[in-house]
Amino acid sequence: MLATRSPAAEETFHGRVLPLLRSPSLAIVGEFLAALRSPHAWNPLRNGYVVFGILWGLPIPLFSLGLDLLARGSPFSPTGLWEAVALHPIHLFFLAHPLIFGVVFGAMGTVRHAKDAKIERLVGELEERLGELAVANEALRSLDKLKSEFLANVSHELRTPLVSIRGYNEMIQEGRFGPINEKQAEGLTIALRNVDRLLDLITDLLDFARLQEGKRSLSLSRFDLREAVTAAVTLLRPRLEEKSLKLILRLPEEPCVLAADRDKLGRMILNLLANAMKFTEPEGEVGLELTHGESGYALRIWDTGCGIPAHLHTRVFERFWQGDGTSRRKYGGTGLGLAIVKEIVEAHGGRIDFQSAEGKGTEMRVSLPSKGT
Repeated sequence: MLATRSPAAEETFHGRVLPLLRSPSLAIVGEFLAALRSPHAWNPLRNGYVVFGILWGLPIPLFSLGLDLLARGSPFSPTGLWEAVALHPIHLFFLAHPLIFGVVFGAMGTVRHAKDAKIERLVGELEERLGELAVANEALRSLDKLKSEFLANVSHELRTPLVSIRGYNEMIQEGRFGPINEKQAEGLTIALRNVDRLLDLITDLLDFARLQEGKRSLSLSRFDLREAVTAAVTLLRPRLEEKSLKLILRLPEEPCVLAADRDKLGRMILNLLANAMKFTEPEGEVGLELTHGESGYALRIWDTGCGIPAHLHTRVFERFWQGDGTSRRKYGGTGLGLAIVKEIVEAHGGRIDFQSAEGKGTEMRVSLPSKGT
């Protein structure tokens, strides 16, 4: 019949005995006992701790024997020492102290040596891994550079024929090659809309390739930020009307002049507005507000669209990422728009953040410094 522990004994074992067995102190004792079994702990030629321990313990028997001889008035000689040990065998215990200290210190030295060897081995492995990581990182940088060059070259080559296609479509639509009927005009309108969409995607890819290559240099000029907003709204007006979206535009009456890259900031505003429109259902609302504070300008763009789930907030500005990453996603695009916006804002020394709730829309907030304006 198997013996079983009572509940009280079980509680004592798990509450007191197990924590003691797992305590760091017991682990240290285990290391010490294991070190005693090593020949290194007993070798004074290879382990200087043994010699140090013997020297550390040597004053104990010398002091005890010296006091005995002094008390009996005997000379400090081999004969006197022998007589002292014969009369008082307790001196044998004190004479063993140099050996005891030698063993104890030798074991400590062995533990120290083992830990140093382990640390040295780990450092060596770490340096080896760091070397491998450096090689892998360099290879990734080379691949990344090739990818950027490929994107730039392909995007440029794609853009040229698309511009030509767009031009000829417009000429056909205007009747320069002969009259067209209403159905043909409708088809050409759809074709032009898709050409424009392709051109937008290619522009995103070109901008991304330039940013990847580190071409964040700015072409600074003084201009009114309200004009850049108005230009972006004018470009997007047809899309707003197509989706029946309500636009709320709030611009200050006084000029908002700053020294910045007009084209890049215009691109930033265009991307933010286009992004807000894309994720807003028909009859929804898109808004833009520009304000001027003490430290600079603040741009707020909001929508009443689908919003972003909380668990995806950290990925919003990632390149090539979209909330719906499937091949049959509802919304098109490359997933580069907001990544490019972030790069442009940071290149101007500004900041961008957002607030969004799923099903309630998104608000993007951009702050741009007005220093030097």
